[in-house]
Amino acid sequence: MLIVLSGCRWHPKGVLTPVADTSFKLSRVDMLITTTRSRSAIPGEMFSGERARAPAFADITVSIPPASARKVGDVAWPNKLPSNPATDFAVLKAEEVDVNAAKARLSASVSSTRSAVKILRGRSGRQTVGSGRIRTAGNRRQAQSV
Repeated sequence: MLIVLSGCRWHPKGVLTPVADTSFKLSRVDMLITTTRSRSAIPGEMFSGERARAPAFADITVSIPPASARKVGDVAWPNKLPSNPATDFAVLKAEEVDVNAAKARLSASVSSTRSAVKILRGRSGRQTVGSGRIRTAGNRRQAQSV
């Protein structure tokens, strides 16, 4: 008998629950998230996989573990929660924001750096996976701003 299992790698639930920042030496990535997914009622999961009638916004800050603690270019998903910022990508801030706050944050960011990054995500992916990929791209610092 042959049994074949396939699928995506397991990711822990609740990874968007903020943890206390215990180190000032970690790299951080600030993200303004815009999605067409519905808000989730599950703690640590800001958005569900369901479509929303209007865009939703979030302000998220993630710490990046040192290169010595992970394979550079990969998302270091935590093995357990809460995340350990010394070894895993860890959410330091995850706040829902309204459209006016999102516009103000984007305007301030573009005014100070004169650049913004736009990333389009696939049709049915979960927001935690998408933000993991954004963190990785932001940490690589190889992506050009648009």
